[in-house]
Amino acid sequence: MTASDDFYAPRRGEMADTSAYLGFLVGFLGAAPLAWNALTSSFDENVGDATMGVARFASVLVATGLVTGAIGYAIGALYGRLWEWRHRRRNPRVKPEAGADRASETAAKPEETVAAVARVWQRQAQQSAVLLQRFDAADETRDLPLARFELVRLSGMTLGRATCRPGWRWSEHVGPAAGAARCSTEVAGFVLGGNATVEMEDGATYALAPGTVFHIPARPYDCRVVGDEPFVAVQVVGADRFSRAAGR
Repeated sequence: MTASDDFYAPRRGEMADTSAYLGFLVGFLGAAPLAWNALTSSFDENVGDATMGVARFASVLVATGLVTGAIGYAIGALYGRLWEWRHRRRNPRVKPEAGADRASETAAKPEETVAAVARVWQRQAQQSAVLLQRFDAADETRDLPLARFELVRLSGMTLGRATCRPGWRWSEHVGPAAGAARCSTEVAGFVLGGNATVEMEDGATYALAPGTVFHIPARPYDCRVVGDEPFVAVQVVGADRFSRAAGR
C-alpha cells in the first residue's frame, strides 16, 4: 500500500459507509407506512394472526433497509471514486505541519505530502522519547596508539569517550600521521578520570583534572596525559572530528 492509498482509502470508506447507513435508515423508515397495514390487520381476529403480522412487519422493514442500504453503499463508493479522481486532478499537497486531513490547503502530490507528514510525526515521536545508550556498547570504536575513542550517536548528536593511556601526546602519536604539529579541532566536554594538560600555540597551558568541564577552541594546541593513570574524558563537541583526526 502506498502513501496515497493510506490517504484516499479511509476517506472513500467513510463516504461509502455513511451513504450505506443513510440508505438503510431511509429504507427502514420509508417502508414503515407500507408494512403498517399488514401489522394492523393481523390484530383483527377475523383476518389474520398477530404473531405473523409482527414478523411480516419487521421483515419488510429490515429487507427494505438492507436493499436501500446496499444501494446507498454503491452510491457512496461511486461518489468516493469521483471525489478521489477530482482531488488527484487538483494535485494537492499536505504541508508537513498541517496534518493529513488538510490536504487541500496546499499544492503537490498527495503521496509526497502524506509521506512528509509521517516523517514529521516520526521525528516528533523520537524527540519526545527517552533514549539510552552506553559507551560500553558504542556505535563506533576507534583504537589508536595509546588511545581509544568510543562514539555514541543520539538524536543527531555524536558523543565520545576518549581514553588515553599514560605517555600519550597528540603531537607525538597523532601529529605525524595527521601532517600537523598541533591539533586544531574544537572540542568540549568533561573529565572523568586522570590528568592531562592542554598547551596552546601561544604558550598558555591548562590543566584538565577529574571533574573539569572544558572547551578548547579551534586554535592550534597540543595535549598530553600527565601521570600514571589513564586520562578519560567525555567529549560533547567535536568528538567525531577529533577521533577522525587522531586516526588518520
